[in-house]
Amino acid sequence: MPARDHPAHTDDDDLDRVLAVLDFDGTITADDCMAVVLARHVAQWPQLQAAVARGRMTQVDAFEKAVRLLRVPRELVLADFAEAAALRRGFGEFLGWLLGQRARAAVISAGFRPGIEAVWRREGLPAIPVYAAELVGEPGHELEMVLDGRFGDCPICGAGHCKAAVIRSLRREGDFVVAFGDGSRDLCMARAADCVFARADLARLCEREGIPWTPFEHFTGARQALVEQHRANRRLHRSSAPGDDV
Repeated sequence: MPARDHPAHTDDDDLDRVLAVLDFDGTITADDCMAVVLARHVAQWPQLQAAVARGRMTQVDAFEKAVRLLRVPRELVLADFAEAAALRRGFGEFLGWLLGQRARAAVISAGFRPGIEAVWRREGLPAIPVYAAELVGEPGHELEMVLDGRFGDCPICGAGHCKAAVIRSLRREGDFVVAFGDGSRDLCMARAADCVFARADLARLCEREGIPWTPFEHFTGARQALVEQHRANRRLHRSSAPGDDV
């Protein structure tokens, strides 16, 4: 259910233990850049999506098969991926503020790392770690999508596709993990987080599983909502700390 009833905002919150993890396609960007690229260059993409809708294959399988069907140069794929990436309103300002508060942030995406980094350069965004996929293959041969080695195995995401494993590798003791996502592939990331900002399919999945979540369509309101949830979490931990009832 959507998280509500936040305490009032103040400016004195210490966010240096916040770790924000963000999906890229459809979360940081307005559109799913991977889907845009595959729809443009893979004739079989509609059939693959129909198979996903009928439950005959997973979205992961559809993406991987579609990438293997690409018959255009790697450089064109990456250029089209970056071109399709229009940032959601307020993201640059939100990221700059977050890092200015000494919080950490990382992108965890099944999208193409070189394309994501090209968008970062184009938009002049402050550098943060990007854990994503490489597009490998020689000219004239089959391309392959290879995810960063920090992605883990799980029965939901499949072998080497789980984003929660990346969070576990980044999380320090005492961190407050904030996840931003939009799709079914972000569900394990949401389960591993302390606070979830969700939209589209991820919002519906969080609702179904009883994971508290905050709705978002852009980042202009995320700053205040994050601070308020961080404060609420600190108050909860203080109230449950040993000795409080003495």
